[in-house]
Amino acid sequence: MPCVDNKDLIYNIKELQETFSITSGDLLVVETEEGTNIMDYDNLIIGLDNTTFGTTITNNTADISALSATVDTLSNASQAVLAAAGDLGTTEESGFAADTVLLSENGYQVLPTGLIMQWGVSERTAARQEDEIITFPLAFPTACLNITGMPDRTTFLGGNLCVYLKEFTATTATFVYDSDNVTWADTAIRWQAFGY
Repeated sequence: MPCVDNKDLIYNIKELQETFSITSGDLLVVETEEGTNIMDYDNLIIGLDNTTFGTTITNNTADISALSATVDTLSNASQAVLAAAGDLGTTEESGFAADTVLLSENGYQVLPTGLIMQWGVSERTAARQEDEIITFPLAFPTACLNITGMPDRTTFLGGNLCVYLKEFTATTATFVYDSDNVTWADTAIRWQAFGY
């Protein structure tokens, strides 16, 4: 005898007659030696063995085969990814070796792509209305592409102080201080450069 739960019919398979019909969305209660299970009709094929009045429940083999193939594909793909990751090797083999970085106030990082990032702070002096030349910690093998700089003061004395980039090469950059005072004591240029 079926019962209704949330507008879906639930059948106890032991109570079914030899001929019965169920539709998509119905649930089946199946009692086995392991216990009672409720199964969704959409994923089962039910057949009754008329000679022994036993019940045979078979999973939809087409869906299981497709799912099994998908699992195999994902397993093979994940093994390929893990193998590729293993091929990357150590940090040094990936382009981030100890000789590709200088982590200090004036330092650099060479990326595996060949791009070089450099940074630093010039020597603290009295800022004057003249050139301040900075030498990069690592010469760019090909060219410096871009550089920026700004004044770095430990105290504020009032007035205006600017830094302008005059020129740069693969090894140096020349900045010019500009201010409304003749000198600014204890001033440096904090800079960043990119090249390859």
